Amino acid sequence: MRTLNGQTNNSSECCGKGASALSRDIVWDGRDDFGDKIGKGVYVYKLTVRSNTLNKKVEKIEKLVIL
Repeated sequence: MRTLNGQTNNSSECCGKGASALSRDIVWDGRDDFGDKIGKGVYVYKLTVRSNTLNKKVEKIEKLVIL
């Protein structure tokens, strides 16, 4: 299991290189919470996005395939 947290702000400076205010990158190194590389397989992940400005939260569950 691995939990990644990425915080953004509403600053216009955060969106360089053509990124929109609705798009952010969160980098993951392919390792679990113990620092071990994950193996090949199918993984289920949950993405949770919160907006403090709009006071809303959206969650999406998807699959990730590592070959």
